[in-house]
Amino acid sequence: MHFLINFNILLNTTNWPGAPATSCWIVSCTLRERGVFEMCPVCWWEDDGQDDHDADEIHGGPNGVFSLSQARQNYRQFGTYDTRFISSVRKPRPDELAKNSSR
Repeated sequence: MHFLINFNILLNTTNWPGAPATSCWIVSCTLRERGVFEMCPVCWWEDDGQDDHDADEIHGGPNGVFSLSQARQNYRQFGTYDTRFISSVRKPRPDELAKNSSR
């Protein structure tokens, strides 16, 4: 899938417009800032503030039994962090991909 972004990039994502969901790294118009529990329409991850430094930990909460690392793996394989939400997600739009082309 050519729309996947390099997940090893560390971003300064504190309160800036168009913050990427940490599960898919696609910039979504619905994520106005990080860590405020918004849902990404591309991967369906609820952004609870988890990031690369604790990606292997399972926080529970809105994303259930998934670590961020597992969510990223699932996104690459299924197009969503949790297969229960396959019918809820959408593909990233071209403008969302363009915003990530330099990352």
